[in-house]
This record gives sequence, C-alpha cells and structure tokens, in this order.
Amino acid sequence: MVIQLNKKYYFYDNLDGQEQTKSFVIVSLNENKLTFDYEIYDDVIFAPYTNDNDDLFNHDVVEIFISFLGRRDEYYEYELSPNGKRFFGLIKNPSLCSPKLKRIKPEFEQSVTLTKFGYKASITLNLDKDIYLDNILLNCFYVDSSGTDVGFYSINPTKNKSFHLSSYLCPLNK
Repeated sequence: MVIQLNKKYYFYDNLDGQEQTKSFVIVSLNENKLTFDYEIYDDVIFAPYTNDNDDLFNHDVVEIFISFLGRRDEYYEYELSPNGKRFFGLIKNPSLCSPKLKRIKPEFEQSVTLTKFGYKASITLNLDKDIYLDNILLNCFYVDSSGTDVGFYSINPTKNKSFHLSSYLCPLNK
C-alpha cells in the first residue's frame, strides 16, 4: 500500500481487516507541514487521561507511526486523544519484534473538536528541510474504547493485537 496525499483513507479493523465505512483520515502537505486530519465516528468518548504522555493508547485516541528516514527499525509515535492530550515517543525496534519506547515531550500542533458523531482530530508535523518525502513510511490508527471494550483500527491493518509491526508502515507518495 502507498499513501497518497489528499486522499481519504477509511479505517479497517486491525484484527480481522474488515473495512469501517465512517471513520477516516486524510494526509496533506502544505509547504513544510504534514497534516493528518481524522474524522472519528464514536458514540461513547472515553478519554480519561489528563496529562500529556500518559498512556493515551489504552483509550480513545488517534495515532500515527512515522519514519522520516525510511527505517522500519526506528520510528516515531504521535497520539492525540479527544480531550486534547498528546503523546509522543521514539520507537526503537532493531530486531523488528521487540519495540522499545522512549517518551519525548510532545511539541506538535494539534486540534480536536467534539462533534455530534464523535470527534475530529488534527495532527500537524513540521518537516525539517532535510526530510525527503520519498523516505517517509507511515501508518495511521485509532483506538475506540468504551472503558470495557476496545476496538483497534488502521488504514493498513496488521491483523495482530499490536500496531507495532513496522512491516505495515507504508511509503508516502506525493
């Protein structure tokens, strides 16, 4: 799979690969800013964490895994919860089977708007002038949690309980 700019990508159930027909993400580029605009349909928002870099991935959240250098053994994880809290980390996975997380202070642009159907979330990444779009690998996800049940969704599903299978990172095609 190749990610095209300005195209709407619907999410798939990460375990069984079944397409979801409502929630989607659009990846766009404006000068040196790479933006991920999510529209998430969620009838029960569950986002109890109140601090940046809490374990947001356990509840409702949108996520991006991205390698700016085309490396599958090292990539960044960006997350944004419906309550506006952010998570940012560096994933190092030299063996491609045991990811290690280093949390980093989140300093990326974001916005969240609650809607009648769920929420809209936007993450904007400022790209260094040394970043080549042809090197970027990425995948987009969201977690839907009611507090007891959890659903995991991806635009390129890993068909695994984990999103951290870097072979599912996709090249970006401008």
